[in-house]
Amino acid sequence: MLALEQQMFMCENKKLTLVLESVLIGHEGWIYGVSWDESNQGQSPQLLSASMDRTMIIWSYDEENKVWIDKARMGGVGGNMLGYYGCAFSPSGKSVIGHGYQGAFHLWRNDNSEGDDHWLSCDTISGHYGEVEDFDWDPYGGEFVMTLSTDQTTRLLAPWRRDNMETTWHEIARPQVHGHNMKCLAMLNRYKFASGAQEKVVRMFAAPKSFYDTFSIISNIKEDNESKIISSLPLGATVPVLGLSNKAVFEDDIKSWDAEGKSSQNMSMKASAFSMEDPAPYNPALINEPPVEDILLQNTLWPELQKLYGHGFEIFCMASSPDGNLLATACKASKPEYANIILWDTNTFKQVDSLASHTLTVTQLSFSHNGKYLLSVSRDRTWSLFQQDPTNPYKYPLLTKTDKKTCLHSRIIWSCAWFPDDEYFVTASRDKKLFVWGVNNEEWRAQGDNLELKESITAVSVAKKMAQAKSYVVGIGLESGGIHIYTWTNNPATWKQVIIVDQSISPVLTVKRIRWRNNEKTKWQLGVCSSDHSFRILTFHENLFHS
Repeated sequence: MLALEQQMFMCENKKLTLVLESVLIGHEGWIYGVSWDESNQGQSPQLLSASMDRTMIIWSYDEENKVWIDKARMGGVGGNMLGYYGCAFSPSGKSVIGHGYQGAFHLWRNDNSEGDDHWLSCDTISGHYGEVEDFDWDPYGGEFVMTLSTDQTTRLLAPWRRDNMETTWHEIARPQVHGHNMKCLAMLNRYKFASGAQEKVVRMFAAPKSFYDTFSIISNIKEDNESKIISSLPLGATVPVLGLSNKAVFEDDIKSWDAEGKSSQNMSMKASAFSMEDPAPYNPALINEPPVEDILLQNTLWPELQKLYGHGFEIFCMASSPDGNLLATACKASKPEYANIILWDTNTFKQVDSLASHTLTVTQLSFSHNGKYLLSVSRDRTWSLFQQDPTNPYKYPLLTKTDKKTCLHSRIIWSCAWFPDDEYFVTASRDKKLFVWGVNNEEWRAQGDNLELKESITAVSVAKKMAQAKSYVVGIGLESGGIHIYTWTNNPATWKQVIIVDQSISPVLTVKRIRWRNNEKTKWQLGVCSSDHSFRILTFHENLFHS
């Protein structure tokens, strides 16, 4: 005779008995999370389970037959995601949410229009799950922002503009999913960017047709003059098995996958590099609202244009010229021969110059707004200024540089930025000091007194000049995550503190990069990325800088 084993124990002076009631079989992988539906009081109990088999199941107790049945199944099919590590019902029981290895949330809502068991996948919050190392605004008006992280992805965030509704920001594309931790990026134009990672290669990407369509619909951005170009672009991109490069997907590839699904005879025919993958790694679809995680992972990649080889160690920083025709890159370096800055022609993908000046890693690069100068700062505690050759726009010979005596900084220089009129630039260092540099008697020298804070400065950015106040707005990021806003006036050269951003909205770890948004309508918005895995957009009222 079979008997169920009972476990008895005491809790708060009460004797309780635990006995096995049912074994729920339905998952094919380890189960990492379960959650009761707390809203289902007085009714048949419901239990939600999440598994590594990429599914979540809602179990409901059948009172009539005294058994548990799987009422609904949710999850992902295909893609490169792992399973779920946890799950939960909403307080109302009308939504369920799961979270996975890559830090993403997956949300489903019950659609009563097609029955109680019909669940729809919905958009939810998304973001990086590793340190956000760098970001860049869309160079044509700051209509979107591209972020990059040690979670090995680049993500594109844009505003979702809807009639009679508040504009909100969402992730609408994941252009690059890599196999190395990402380090730096630079937008070349609105639809092309370059990125660097913990590898010796610089990679360049261009937007596919699917992104043009998505961006146009979600952010309400129309570009009629691009119609001819768009028609010739690939539909999207995909990453082959065991590959790191995003390969373009054209209509012929889709037709080839469809044909192979209908007849195995086509296996012997000449097809694309992806023809052997089943199911098809890319599914074209018109996206009318911010995509969910499964779509972001699989259908929003950008095709890779080219790889640029030339550095001997991991890529550390990069910057693009204002017209996007030049890309400057630098890598980690412990010797002068590795600290060279390489200039690339982004149209031919060829190296056009190699700039020698520093002895250790170049930490940041910055072109002036007019493209006339290229500024670099380094771990060797110096900065170098290169000026464009009037006879050859692709050459930047060294104009001037500092040494350890003339630079004034006593520790590593982490960041630099040009003022909007290119008359001055600012350098920020681990020695807690900011210096503004300008031309005096045909020499670049420090202007007035430096600004010294109480901790190391890791990022700096200068906004447009305020005509009425005759001063510049400077954003400063600190090692502790603090953000300070100052104004700097050049006659006389003085600093004035405007605001210290409240700790409740500033990062809690090191600020990696800050950049003012280049949009006239919202020019006092500051983008901030940090080691705490976050990217933030802070908005300041203009009257704040005149008080």
